[in-house]
Amino acid sequence: MMSRSAPAATVGSPCLSRDICITPARPNVQPAYYLDRYMKDPKYAAMGETILNDLIRHCRTPAGYTVLKDVVSKEKGDLMHSFFLAETLKYLYLLFKPEALDFDKIVFNTEAHPLRRTW
Repeated sequence: MMSRSAPAATVGSPCLSRDICITPARPNVQPAYYLDRYMKDPKYAAMGETILNDLIRHCRTPAGYTVLKDVVSKEKGDLMHSFFLAETLKYLYLLFKPEALDFDKIVFNTEAHPLRRTW
């Protein structure tokens, strides 16, 4: 059997143990967007509003937005992932302004770019 070495848990490490590692929090708005579009239940828009308000409250910086190093203490990092603009903000915008795109005529690729349906 092949052995895989796991990083040891150390102070400041994203690893909780040799087997459990975590990454910085990444809010995923895509499920709320799709559930809102298909289920027509206002709780999904409310979910998106909570995510947006928390991003503004906890992740806003003078230069943009950043990750949280620790979701309990809300300690901010020094990094804004490219997906934040390309995916997170795009799905939030579409969640609150659904008429911006004709949902029945487009499909999103994995990077949240809308592509016109041809089928």
